[in-house]
Amino acid sequence: MFKVFKYSIFAGVFLTLTGCGTKIEILPEIVESSKDQHIIYAKFDSNKTYMKKYLPSNVIIKDDATISVEYSFVNNTTKSSVNDTNWAQFGNTFIGPLGFLIGGSVTAGQKSLYLGAQLKFYNKANEIILASLCKIAKSESGFSSSNLTELREQCIPRIQQNLNDQINLKFSKGDFDVFK
Repeated sequence: MFKVFKYSIFAGVFLTLTGCGTKIEILPEIVESSKDQHIIYAKFDSNKTYMKKYLPSNVIIKDDATISVEYSFVNNTTKSSVNDTNWAQFGNTFIGPLGFLIGGSVTAGQKSLYLGAQLKFYNKANEIILASLCKIAKSESGFSSSNLTELREQCIPRIQQNLNDQINLKFSKGDFDVFK
């Protein structure tokens, strides 16, 4: 009798823990990649100096640069019922007119976060705007939990890398030649 009880507890714990996992998606999806790492020197145009640490690694702040950069990063959450069927619409809303939309939802057994950032390079005549979105969903059980701050910490490096890749692609296609 004790063996059956013991094995049923182990089976319950195993099944509970195997349901735990994190799924992360990033928009836009970068299909092609540039092998070259292109560096951009830009003036940081914001009074929010703490935002510099969130810039992609190929953006170097230089006060005498000929172009400026603005980085808008949405890192607060609202509790809403954003679900997977809205993910495509969410991406179009964000990437299309570049309006910032963010949502987070907490449901039984799962926490989700939608996080976005916009990077704008400009001078008097031209501008290039890049945007990136991160959707992260984490399954939870009675033995594991996470908070939305933990989910943001997992999204931020992926957003930085996505923007880095977008910059490299735009550079290799000649899009940044407008600033010469």
